[in-house]
Amino acid sequence: MGFDPITFLENHLLPCPIKSLSGCDCPGCGMQRAIIHCLKGEISESFAMHPAGIPFLVLIVFLLLHLKWKFQFGPIVLKWGFIIIGLVTIINFTVKIYNQGICSNI
Repeated sequence: MGFDPITFLENHLLPCPIKSLSGCDCPGCGMQRAIIHCLKGEISESFAMHPAGIPFLVLIVFLLLHLKWKFQFGPIVLKWGFIIIGLVTIINFTVKIYNQGICSNI
C-alpha cells in the first residue's frame, strides 16, 4: 500500500479563514476541491466547484516550466493568465452571491 497524494490532499484541505471566522464563502472557496477533482480527472466536477481551478493548475505548471527554461513570452503569459484567472474568480463569486448567497449563517 503506497502513498496516494490525492487522498492525502483530500484529507488535509486547508480551512478557509474567512469562512471559519464569518461563515461566509470567500472568492477562492472551492478552489482546493476543484484542483483535487481535476487531478482525479473529474473535469466537469472541477469546473462546477470553481471555474478557475483548472486554469490555475495549468498556469502553475506553466510557471514551474518557465522557471526552469525561461520562455521568451513567459512573463506576458503569466501576467495575463493571472489577470484572467482573477477575473474568472470575481465573476464566479458575483454569480455565486447572486444565485445562492455566500453565508451559511444568515
